[in-house]
Amino acid sequence: MGLTTVQRYCTACDQSFLHATFPAVHKEGLVTPLLKKPGHDTSDLKTFRPITNLSTISKIMEHLALSRLKSHLASSPNFCPHQSAYRSAHSTETALIKIVDDILTSIDSGSVVGLVGLDISAAFDTASHKRLLGRLKSEFGIDSAPLQWIESYLNGSFSVHLGRSRSSVTPLASNGDPQGSVLGPILFTAYVLPWTVD
Repeated sequence: MGLTTVQRYCTACDQSFLHATFPAVHKEGLVTPLLKKPGHDTSDLKTFRPITNLSTISKIMEHLALSRLKSHLASSPNFCPHQSAYRSAHSTETALIKIVDDILTSIDSGSVVGLVGLDISAAFDTASHKRLLGRLKSEFGIDSAPLQWIESYLNGSFSVHLGRSRSSVTPLASNGDPQGSVLGPILFTAYVLPWTVD
């Protein structure tokens, strides 16, 4: 009797973690450019948003890794307790409540308050893989097979699909994270946490 799809997926995931390698066949992103807004100039590439589709098995592997990685990072003394993004029961609302409370408390105590806001949401597109892996190791104690698996995961590839045409497969640059990935948000959090201030 042949293996069911679920059994094949389980076997693939087990082998991936056992050998600390994210299978190349499952980390190729298929990028489809979609217009940001209907009616935009289709001859201008800036009017398109690249939407990346990853395979089902890659998403399953990422979810399994995320379940372990998230709890490990959150239990680290280097994890900022004020981190709101990508955490359950936290949001922009909880971040704003904390900021407003801190401002009002400071004003009530007679302090002068200044606020600087930075939008770094697109910064991960240019984040160095080497620096990210270094931070995972030095700040969060992730090394050996788990770190090798993450490094393998980051070294993905993509092809662009437009109409009936498809480009050749191209390796991702050594920066950023595969777009549309499950692990992207938690890896971005680990990347920026050393910059946060209590």
